[in-house]
Amino acid sequence: MANPDLIVLDHNFTLCHSALMTDVSPGDLTIILTTSPTPSIPSTELICGVLESLPSLLALVPLIITFDSFTICQNENYVDGRLKRGQVPARMAEAYPDYIDKVKRLFAQDEPQPATDVRTDALVFKSHQSRDVTIIQHQRHQGFALSVKTAIRYCSTPYVMVLQHDWVFEISPPITQLLQILRDEQEVNYITFVTRYSKRYEHRMSKSNPRSRAVLDTTKGLRRGRELDSDLVACLHFFDRPHLAVVQMYRDLFDNYPGLRPGDFLEDSIGTKFSNSIRNACTNEEAIAAWNTIRTWMYAPNRGESRGLRHTSGRTTLTGTEQKARIAAYIQENQQAKLEGREPRYRHLVDGMIDR
Repeated sequence: MANPDLIVLDHNFTLCHSALMTDVSPGDLTIILTTSPTPSIPSTELICGVLESLPSLLALVPLIITFDSFTICQNENYVDGRLKRGQVPARMAEAYPDYIDKVKRLFAQDEPQPATDVRTDALVFKSHQSRDVTIIQHQRHQGFALSVKTAIRYCSTPYVMVLQHDWVFEISPPITQLLQILRDEQEVNYITFVTRYSKRYEHRMSKSNPRSRAVLDTTKGLRRGRELDSDLVACLHFFDRPHLAVVQMYRDLFDNYPGLRPGDFLEDSIGTKFSNSIRNACTNEEAIAAWNTIRTWMYAPNRGESRGLRHTSGRTTLTGTEQKARIAAYIQENQQAKLEGREPRYRHLVDGMIDR
């Protein structure tokens, strides 16, 4: 759903300065948005798409954007690098500073003087124009988990919405109600949303394992008669995809998992252990106790039939001209390979891009 308070021009946007009626106080919620090199940079279309998909009542809440760093991919078999490992091709590395500058200019015309985060050596920029915006520019590859860990240190609100640059909302979630639930119910620490692969989540998970079914049944009874009782179901994993959370829960998690390494994802390093502890519990009581260590939920209205989040890709946000140039370069390389008697490296990739 497009945000009427965001105007998009040439892949940039500015906040309208008209009066905005909002039920979300800037003192309640902070948005953390993580980003890193993608094939679409230096265009800001990918990250703007995420922000545009948010409800308009979030237009003035504090925003923290983290720019991860990288290493140069030395393996020529990976034309777009190995992005999940923080390895990027040289051409993408060259475009990244321009991308960072363009994103900064979305929120501030003049670049403020940076401070240095003494724990990570990241450069930290703060702007207080249309809204409070903190930019964290890492100098070394961190990965999602450590990027969020750093951002949480700069969060001064009790609740946080964690976003990634390639997940957009397809619904306008009831943010005020969900925040009220986080505020009032100690059994709720985290709320994520339905994706393509988590539709009918409660139905599928209740059939997957008896311990999972026990947790789902118990938590359903726990919230019966409360706000959105039929729309919130217990989540049996800790996903990185967009979610609302209690900030103190995050701080406790990072204290309990001090061994996070550069490149780690939360859903792998923490989420997998969490879900396994539920599924492999010896008794239903142990499974429920395992779930209670984090207390995760999913907003799944309409029995989980409606998708709330859609995954996008930096490869599909290239402009038409950029896409054509990219295909032409791959075709040229494939033709050169044939002339030299080599296997065309990009044959399947070119076919896929043309089909798209």
